[in-house]
Amino acid sequence: LDVELSQKTNDTKVSGIPVSFWVNISSASSQTESFHLDISKPDGWQIVCLGLLLNETGRTFTFEAGHMTLQTTDVRCELHRLDGPTEGTLGFSVVSDDGVLLWNDEQNFVFQVAQTDQFEINAEVLATSIAGFLFAAILLTLLLRKRTFNNGSEESELISKEFPEILNEKVSRGPPISTTTPIPTPAPELSVGPELPPEGLPPDWTMEQWQYYGQQYLDAKQ
Repeated sequence: LDVELSQKTNDTKVSGIPVSFWVNISSASSQTESFHLDISKPDGWQIVCLGLLLNETGRTFTFEAGHMTLQTTDVRCELHRLDGPTEGTLGFSVVSDDGVLLWNDEQNFVFQVAQTDQFEINAEVLATSIAGFLFAAILLTLLLRKRTFNNGSEESELISKEFPEILNEKVSRGPPISTTTPIPTPAPELSVGPELPPEGLPPDWTMEQWQYYGQQYLDAKQ
C-alpha cells in the first residue's frame, strides 16, 4: 500500500475560499483490503472529502480482491476555514483494517482574512458612527425648532397687536399642509441553503453546515 499527499504548497490561503488537496492511495494486493483515512484539524475548520463532510470518525475505503496490477484511489478533499485560528496543521493518517498504521503525514495551512470580512467590520463601525451623527443632528434640529417656535410666537404676538391686517393676510394666503406616511419596504428573505432531503439532515450535520455544503451533498448523492 502506497499513500501520497498531493498539491502540497506553503502559499497563504484566503479565508472563505475552499482549499483543495488529494490523498492518493495505491494498492497492488490480490486480497480485499480496507483502510481508514483520518484527518485532524483545528477547531473552526471543516473538511469535505468526495462530497461528504469528514467528521471525527474519519472514513473507510476498500480495495476489492483479485487485482494484481496497481490500482489507485484519489480522494479529493476540500478544507474550509469557517472560524478559529488563521494558521494550523492538518494531521493525516491511513490505518489498515487490522489496526496497523501504514502512513501518516501533516501539512501546515495559513489563511488571511478575506476582504469581505474586513469590509463587514468596517461597515459595522461606519453604521454606528452614522447612527450617532444622525441622533445628534435630530437632537440639534429639535432644539432649533423649539427656539424658532418660541421666537415666532413672540413676533406673532407683537405683529397681531401692531399690524393685525398683516397677520390676517398671512393666515388666509398660507399654502395647504399635506402629510404623507412612508410605506415600509419589506426586508429581503435570507437564504437558508438547498431544500432538505426527505430523510432530513445527514448524520452529525447542523443547519449551518447544510447551508454551506448542502448542495455538494446532494450533488454527491446523484
